[in-house]
Amino acid sequence: MHHTGAGGTRATHTVTGSPTVLSSRLARNVRGTFHLSLIVRPVYPTGLNRVLPAQGFSLSELDDAGVDLEQAEMLGLPVDAGRVGVYGPNVTVLRDFVCSSRSPI
Repeated sequence: MHHTGAGGTRATHTVTGSPTVLSSRLARNVRGTFHLSLIVRPVYPTGLNRVLPAQGFSLSELDDAGVDLEQAEMLGLPVDAGRVGVYGPNVTVLRDFVCSSRSPI
């Protein structure tokens, strides 16, 4: 885990050889207390052993992970309706993220 300063940390999470960057930061909620906010970023394959960041998760990836659009919006997940196809590691990261967001810390 690398410290990025200003109350944030950045870690690289590897799922079956494909890096998906999770960055976390402290955010002030409505009551004025701080909570940890996680942002999940999707990737897409561009060739042999190479991935690049995507604008958002495809609708098919959300569907395979069991997440509807309303849930994705509530969780602050980026969605790219123009992206077609499913990339398995993105689905796995989505499922893990949704499960961790449901369980109390």
